[in-house]
Parts: sequence; structure tokens; C-alpha cells
Amino acid sequence: MGSVLLALSGVGCAGDVNAAELPDASAEPMALADVPFNPASVVHVHAIGGRPFDTCSGVVIAFERVATAAHCLTSDNLEVDGMPALVIDSDAFLDIALLDVAGLDRPLVPVAPELPDRAAEVFVAGYGCTGELEVRAGAFSGVVAPPQNQIGKIEIRAVSCHGDSGGAIVDVEGRLLGTVSTSNDFRHWTWGAPATALSFMLD
Repeated sequence: MGSVLLALSGVGCAGDVNAAELPDASAEPMALADVPFNPASVVHVHAIGGRPFDTCSGVVIAFERVATAAHCLTSDNLEVDGMPALVIDSDAFLDIALLDVAGLDRPLVPVAPELPDRAAEVFVAGYGCTGELEVRAGAFSGVVAPPQNQIGKIEIRAVSCHGDSGGAIVDVEGRLLGTVSTSNDFRHWTWGAPATALSFMLD
């Protein structure tokens, strides 16, 4: 995991950024024609019989490969947009997983090689708030410092909902920064697993 830690080094802690320095998170979804990535890259992940997290989101990162949140793997019977899916790898600490979906041919979202500057515009995409794909704009805050110097989750000021878990966090160049993990009770802060962790799962 050393190269992932290197990719995130120098970003600092999210606590270094005062919320007043970041724009307010908008609950209004964007027009899909205006987002910097192909919306068809974001998929619906269903863990059949796996309540309470039976419906999540995911993002295509390679041919027949979908990234999602590890906490969405609540059943062995997984589907992505109605197609059977198998778990290739998962990391419960970071809350990220990679799925194999045979026959899935969708546009992919490339993984960003590094994180953006603080307050940079980012986008959260998922099926959580309404059951339909929605994308909301937000701002990058930083990396949450985890215990024991392990890899930290990324933090953004953006609205996300239950069901957006595993959805895409994307930069202005249409590159994947991470996958949605959780949000706070007021839903204007969202935390995600860094997408750089996926490089180890794809090897």
C-alpha cells in the first residue's frame, strides 16, 4: 500500500480547511449533459437480500470492472444493472471493493493520479437520493487523517444520500477521485475511499 500513501501524502488533514472557505453544498442535481464524465459509467449495484445496504451505486473503471463500497457487499448474490457480479477484491478499512461483471461494456472513468487542490470543484454521482442517477457539485476538502498512519479517506463538501454509497467522486477533468463511503447527518459532508487503492486490486 506504500504507493497509495505516497499518492496521498502532502494533501494534509481535512481539519486544516475551515468550512467557511468552501462553497455551500448544493442539493440541486446537475443536468447530466453538463457533467465532465459519461453518466453511463455510473451503475446501480444491488445486493439481493442483503439489507440494510441492499441498493448502492458503483462506477465502471475498466472493461467488466466496477468499483463500489465494501459495505455494500451484504449478500453473495450481487447484480450490477441487473447483470450478475462477482467480488474480485475488497478493503473493509477503506470501504472499497472491485467487482467483475461479465459482459458489461460501459464507458469507464479513469482514476486520477493525484488529488486536487483544496476547494477544487468535484462531483458526486449516484442513485441514492431519488433512485435515479443524479450528480451534485461540491468542493474537495482534504484527506481525513486515520489512526496508525494508515491511508485516509477523502472528504468533500457535497450532498450525498443513502444509496449513493459506492458512487463516483469525480474531478473537473472527469477522473475518479474516489467512491462514496458515508455522509453526515446533515448530508452536506461526504467521505469516500481514495480511488488510487483500486490500482492494487486491478493488478
